Amino acid sequence: MKTALTIYVALFVVLLCSCKNDAGGTTAGNPLVSFSMAGSSAPKTIALNNVKLPLLGGLFRQAVALPPPVLKDSTDAAISLNEAWISVKKVEFKSTEVPGAGEVSGDSVSFETPTAINLIASTLQSFGQARVGASLRRVKMQLHNVAGRPSGAPLGLEGKSIYWTGTVGAVGMLPARSFTFSSTEGYEYELAGPNGVALTENSNVLLSIQIANLFRKIDMAAVPDGYVINQDTKAPGGVPCPQINASATDVYTCLKDGLKSESNLGKDEANDGELAGDGTVK
Repeated sequence: MKTALTIYVALFVVLLCSCKNDAGGTTAGNPLVSFSMAGSSAPKTIALNNVKLPLLGGLFRQAVALPPPVLKDSTDAAISLNEAWISVKKVEFKSTEVPGAGEVSGDSVSFETPTAINLIASTLQSFGQARVGASLRRVKMQLHNVAGRPSGAPLGLEGKSIYWTGTVGAVGMLPARSFTFSSTEGYEYELAGPNGVALTENSNVLLSIQIANLFRKIDMAAVPDGYVINQDTKAPGGVPCPQINASATDVYTCLKDGLKSESNLGKDEANDGELAGDGTVK
């Protein structure tokens, strides 16, 4: 997939006042790191502006993302996203890990605040700064079902942890179809890799979910018009995403697993909404 067809979603969470240390962890002496969230359609398309955040008493940069590019599935059917929301309860950054192995004890910092996040928002959602470990190796993000309807969120997110809506364009003999991807599972999204990302004072950390790459690796042909893809219905059919999960036999599993496989975590060195090539965990 060409880089120009990648949607980068910077996902970062919350104010320093909501920081909670796990047992054995510490923030003393660790670098102060900025966390924010932005959606963009392609590299080099984010316009940056300075904005004053009185709570933090400092200058932060605000990203304004352009509309998403045309997305396509693995059959070249055009994908259009109308809504793409997730509900996050907790984000935990781990600094002590064994690459390729299971999670081990060590320093970590948790940020806890139930937050509804629009993955295709056109403006930056900035949440401030916190002190995290000097080496970043793993992020764990806990999704949870929304209680009530968060401000600005669609009605469909209520009672769910994931809510996306969109359309699959006509291809071959298949007409255009609408779909919904939702979940009421308490899904834990975990991202780690072989590299340790060294953080310094005032680093910008970015979690990039490449939505265009996700759909490009999924065959959406098994999804009928108006279908609701969730943990019960699943939209079964063949092997729809061998590049994401070769054992998956339904679109729900492909979309859920793709959130992890098509993501990376690292530093935004230039503060322009792009990951530094040598400063990522994968």
